[in-house]
Amino acid sequence: MAGTGCQDACLILTHQAERDDFEACRKIAIFPKPGSASRLTMGTRTATGELLMIDHISIGVRDISRAKQFYDVTLNALGYTCLSEAEDSLGYGRDAVALWVVAVDSPVPPDAGSGLHLCFAAPTRKDVDAFHKAALGAGGYDNGKPGLRTNYGANYYAAYVVDPGGYRIEALCGQAVS
Repeated sequence: MAGTGCQDACLILTHQAERDDFEACRKIAIFPKPGSASRLTMGTRTATGELLMIDHISIGVRDISRAKQFYDVTLNALGYTCLSEAEDSLGYGRDAVALWVVAVDSPVPPDAGSGLHLCFAAPTRKDVDAFHKAALGAGGYDNGKPGLRTNYGANYYAAYVVDPGGYRIEALCGQAVS
């Protein structure tokens, strides 16, 4: 598979309905080949066998190197790392890729009124604080300082940031302080 840098992954393509040629196809994500044993293998079940609702999500960015600089630092604060890297895609997670960042020509335009945001699980409240600090240091913009949001739940401790591409992201720890 030329251009992906991943030997055990396959490229998923979609095409515009009004055109029926290969040039109309757009890359939307890179997934592991069925049966391949790699760090790309999706984690659709928890360690206890519970099926997850969402296996992964892909976001498009114009500047993949800028996105890498931002997400490497920001997600590392939560214990996540870049598990897959190619010229035009990055895959982040802990044990399996849950977030794909893909270079595209037409990313979703930022729209604060859309309600769209990504929420990352944080093991502790200190990790939420570290996420916020790391994101701001890596070029993100504050969209809500770390703190309790009791209108969402008694232990809803979160921080909100806008990434350099305009995506709104959140880190959440729902654990009570022990």
